Amino acid sequence: MPALLVPVFAALVLVVGLPGAVLLARRGREAPGWGLLAVEGLLLGLGWYLLAGLVLAHAGALGRAQLLTATVPLAATLWWAVRHDVRALGLPRLTPLGVAMAGVLVLAVALRGDPVYFLYQTADFGEYVNRANVLAGGGPFIRWFLHLFSVCLALSTVVAGQAGTVAILPFLGLVLLVVVVGLVRRLGLGSPAQLAAAGLVALGPVPVWFSQFPASESLYAVLQVAVLYLTLAALQRSGFATAAAAGAFAGLCMLTRGNALLLAGLIGLAVVAAAVLARPRDLRVAGVLAAVAAVAMYGGFAYNARYSDAYFLHFQLPRFLPGPLYAPVSHLDRALPALAGMILIAAVAAAVVASTRWLARRSPQVGPRTALLLERGSLGALVAGGVVALGSFTDASGLWEALGRFDPVLLILAGAGLAVLLAQGLGPLDGPRRVTVVFAVSTAVAFAVLFAHRIGPPREAPYHLYWERYLYSELYPVLVLLAGWAVAAAGSLLARTVVATRGGLRLAAGCAVALASVGAGLQLWGGGALAREHTLLDGAYEQVRAIDRLAGERAAPIVFTGVPLDELPPHRLHPNTFRLFAYPLFETFGREVLNIHDLHPADPDPVLDPVEVVGWLRAGGYEEGVVVAVAARPDRPWPGPGGGGELSVEHRGRVEVTIPVLARRVGRPQAWRVLVFWVDVLHASLTDAPVTGPPPAGPAPSR
Repeated sequence: MPALLVPVFAALVLVVGLPGAVLLARRGREAPGWGLLAVEGLLLGLGWYLLAGLVLAHAGALGRAQLLTATVPLAATLWWAVRHDVRALGLPRLTPLGVAMAGVLVLAVALRGDPVYFLYQTADFGEYVNRANVLAGGGPFIRWFLHLFSVCLALSTVVAGQAGTVAILPFLGLVLLVVVVGLVRRLGLGSPAQLAAAGLVALGPVPVWFSQFPASESLYAVLQVAVLYLTLAALQRSGFATAAAAGAFAGLCMLTRGNALLLAGLIGLAVVAAAVLARPRDLRVAGVLAAVAAVAMYGGFAYNARYSDAYFLHFQLPRFLPGPLYAPVSHLDRALPALAGMILIAAVAAAVVASTRWLARRSPQVGPRTALLLERGSLGALVAGGVVALGSFTDASGLWEALGRFDPVLLILAGAGLAVLLAQGLGPLDGPRRVTVVFAVSTAVAFAVLFAHRIGPPREAPYHLYWERYLYSELYPVLVLLAGWAVAAAGSLLARTVVATRGGLRLAAGCAVALASVGAGLQLWGGGALAREHTLLDGAYEQVRAIDRLAGERAAPIVFTGVPLDELPPHRLHPNTFRLFAYPLFETFGREVLNIHDLHPADPDPVLDPVEVVGWLRAGGYEEGVVVAVAARPDRPWPGPGGGGELSVEHRGRVEVTIPVLARRVGRPQAWRVLVFWVDVLHASLTDAPVTGPPPAGPAPSR
């Protein structure tokens, strides 16, 4: 089903994004062709749905009718505005490169057919999925997580139903592939580099995993590479509207992950690069990018501070920012300080636009020696700075260990591409490509240093590639670009030497096929083989839905009783089971669970006897309800040998829940483990006999 939904998501996104891309190209006086227009259409359409979904979710009205009401008039208006441009473009032409790319895309979709329905609320991934289901049902946000990724998943729920909440993940992986290939094309690296980039993203074990795993980094990777792509497109077409779109995507990055704070400094560095390495008009375009990014990123920052304050403002920012920098932003959850900040940022943005226009008119020229030094040494200085920063840490081995989990073909090609760039410098490139390369390399260096600072030595984790998600979203796309550079350099060398000789074309083609086959083998049967043995948490949604169906009418309250801590499996996901079963029943399936509201996520399970169940029912004012009882062994039925006592119980059924898990191990082999729990569902009703039991009542939890 998820594979079949990829073209559905693509059509929905392109119907509003493609005419927007044509309009941006027209304003920049560029005719890029249908291929690049499709890349930009995917990005613009995705950006529209994310923003519209966020607004509708806040209104409690995220549904198909509301999305169509917002989208159809916009799409119709845009198509009408570009009707003459579309007619002038004509029909797309079929090319050998296009056919090859289509084949790679089909293979990529086939490898991404089992997205992980992370229903268990044992990590932030489970919160994203359950919250998406709540939002699609008209429920509220919470303040402990950033919101945009849950909105993205909720859009998938709106399109594909609750069973399809994670169906959008393969589509995000395909968008990443297409945008990276488009970036390689705009950099002028040629068809072999485009195919190589497509193959690396399509077959790589890491991108395949994160095209199925519901981490916010799966969305952030697309948004961050969108900023790079649109920056290059804006510089190449001298398009101020495209630069504004790139800045807007920087704001979407901020709404997705707090690490986007680093983008502000990196965009500033891109402006400096435009001033000293490019044309005066490029500086004006970069000024618009920086101004819009400042406003959009501040808007995202203030939104997070207001609506995700528990996580972003009071937990994450104090770890990122030193005290003197944190103090001025610590009150942005209040309206007046946030408004004052927006006025200040808008003034700064206007000043940036004005100053870059003024500098562009003056056309500052550096001397030939200085220009040569900048062209030859800029990238080397960036890389050297990163090496020095990494060397300043006590232990940065976690970075190298994590990179070692990426496929070796990518790492070898990326290293070769970086060597080529450092050797040739920026001199052979035009202004837009110089700025983009500086932007990309500085992004990779900055986030690699941040990763090393955050992780330190290698760490284990309960989920495969848990720490690598940060590298996937921030470093991986740049590694693919560098790999494309290596392939382009190799192709150029072959064209000048081997191909020019007799029989050289056949030899070169044979070598290319052999290398592609070896690379595909390493991708498919190397690092990705272990991940394909099972699907992580396979059947989670179907199994919890079976529990929900056994519970019967929605109005019946649930009392949950779980597993004593000493009976949990040694390789458990969590120190309890109420996060596996009770919270999904409460959030995704809308059940009232009486006895979980006052539990900390790491607390042990409530283990109740019939008297305590009666206490909970009476405390809630109920005469009957449902008991959901979890056991770690099949021979432990509830209520046990003593029977129900004051409680009349009727056994409705049992669900055997199997949970395939692949943990991240360091220095020892990884292997799949399958956890098994037995969940009994019983109808419970009170008898007339008086009951004395502790009814630990409390406020009803909020979905």
